[in-house]
Amino acid sequence: MTARPVEPLEKLCSAKQPLNAARRAPESSEACYRHLWQKPEFSIMHGADKSAGQAGRTGAMLFSAYSRVQLFIVLIIGGLTIASGETARPPNAFVYIISPKDGDTVTSPFRVQFGLSGMGVAPAGVDTPNTGHHHLMIDVNEALDPNEPIPQDKNHLHFGAGQTEALIELPPGKHTLQLVLGDWSHHLFRPPVISDVITVNVN
Repeated sequence: MTARPVEPLEKLCSAKQPLNAARRAPESSEACYRHLWQKPEFSIMHGADKSAGQAGRTGAMLFSAYSRVQLFIVLIIGGLTIASGETARPPNAFVYIISPKDGDTVTSPFRVQFGLSGMGVAPAGVDTPNTGHHHLMIDVNEALDPNEPIPQDKNHLHFGAGQTEALIELPPGKHTLQLVLGDWSHHLFRPPVISDVITVNVN
């Protein structure tokens, strides 16, 4: 294999001279050396600046995506908070049983009339401000969980169609009745809208 001869520095410099080189003084070897080695340095720095710019744009894109994820999480948490019974009630709202009265003796089936003041009645699922629907608690001694929907069974009667009275059938004996107003999602208001407990004697 034949080794390629190394070009002298003066020849490399002469190759870099412009067309009007004859009118100018020849470039010194030191100046040529400095000129030849400055170009790669400039190229490296230019590449570094370009990489830094790309890194900056990438960082900005990642920050924007992170901000969007944060906003999405906040919206989800807010939605779950609303759905989990965080509906506020008017300060002057209260619910009560119109009839029967506390201590009345009734014959089954008997009519229970629901009273509400300071709020309106709307069917379940209708999210209208300052409205709710009735629930009748029969012989319930346990407190309701404010973080859960009001139960629905023979002791927790739901009137999700917006009823304001109901015909109730109970076995003979002493029974307790209490009204609870639920929001559009069957959760308690904050604070709860609950009537006094009344007792009736069923024949």
